[in-house]
Amino acid sequence: MENLIQNSQWLISKTSLDLVRGVPLKINWEWRLNGITGARGCGKTTRLLQQARIWQQQGLKVLYITLDDFYFSTHRLFDVASTFSKTGGQYLLVDEVHKYEGWSKELKNIYDLLPDLKVTFTGSSIIQITEQDADLSRRALMYQLPGLSFREYLQLAHGIKVSPVELNDLLNKHENWTTEIIQQFRPLAFWNLYLTRGYFPLLAEKDRDYLLTVLQLLKYIIEVDFPYINGYQAGYSQKIQAIMRIISQAPPFIPNISKLAEQVGITRNTMVNYLHYMDKALLTKNLFYPGHSISHLQKPDKVLLSNPNLYYALAEEKADKGSLRESAFVSMLSHIYDVHLHVSADFSIGDYCFEIGGRKKGKHQIEGMQNAFVIKDDIETGMGNIIPLWAFGFLY
Repeated sequence: MENLIQNSQWLISKTSLDLVRGVPLKINWEWRLNGITGARGCGKTTRLLQQARIWQQQGLKVLYITLDDFYFSTHRLFDVASTFSKTGGQYLLVDEVHKYEGWSKELKNIYDLLPDLKVTFTGSSIIQITEQDADLSRRALMYQLPGLSFREYLQLAHGIKVSPVELNDLLNKHENWTTEIIQQFRPLAFWNLYLTRGYFPLLAEKDRDYLLTVLQLLKYIIEVDFPYINGYQAGYSQKIQAIMRIISQAPPFIPNISKLAEQVGITRNTMVNYLHYMDKALLTKNLFYPGHSISHLQKPDKVLLSNPNLYYALAEEKADKGSLRESAFVSMLSHIYDVHLHVSADFSIGDYCFEIGGRKKGKHQIEGMQNAFVIKDDIETGMGNIIPLWAFGFLY
């Protein structure tokens, strides 16, 4: 236990507070059990350590632990939590819960039996988190930490600080808002850098080969996390990688499930099931028209990779421009809003609909429609219902 405390103190003291990220839905840190999920590499550990440092600076008693520590091969999480609570501990931050067998049951017991202790846990294997064997739904508030927004990327990589904007303000006041932005800096000078290698906080490690690391993360997710899927067949990792490469080189992907299954050598039902879990693992984003049921056996109406960096990592110069733009738009909004496909335009969010395209994109798809917008890439400012794509990178 003493070593755990020393390791916690050392890690917290080394953590920078230069960019303290929020999540699109603000975390209620005073709730007794919070869970933070997110893609591998999106910064969950850093965010826990930052929160620990903030609390320590306020004089609060905090312990950060990671469950892949050798200590937990012979010690129980509950016992550590109990000892910490008895000695006046207030906040317990538990990283990598999926590395610990029975984690959900022990968190349930901590919640039920240690009412003075506030616990926040993280897990990178979203498949294992969602397949948990004890019901935490009545106890834990769950949040998802996305990758960096364009706004966060600018601050982390270039020291440019801009406050986030609300969607309604952006849609209704974008002309004034974008004008104020370009008086401070030129967004298009950084936009393609963000699309290529700005989504994951890996960019803070200057000597790292960014896109190679992204490929390694993808391979790790497929080889380590997917075997937890019920009925997953060993040796299918190459097939899932093949599916992702096909999606990365295609125009905005409307899947022919039978053809795709035949192409990679699996059954149709297996293909639908794997597309479901690829979405759960934040490798892809499955999109549906409003009213369509979402289940393991419901084929998605469109599939995009979950963020533009994946297109560059998997397809390089073969990445489809239209898919990149749609992936950028969806990745910037889907963490906050329910994004659906639209029968006339590309996407809908509530009463709004959006058509995505390049500088020369026309307005005929949304002609005569209310609350309809054309979102254009490669433009610095818009006018009326035409808005630059980069502007949606400031929503969080």
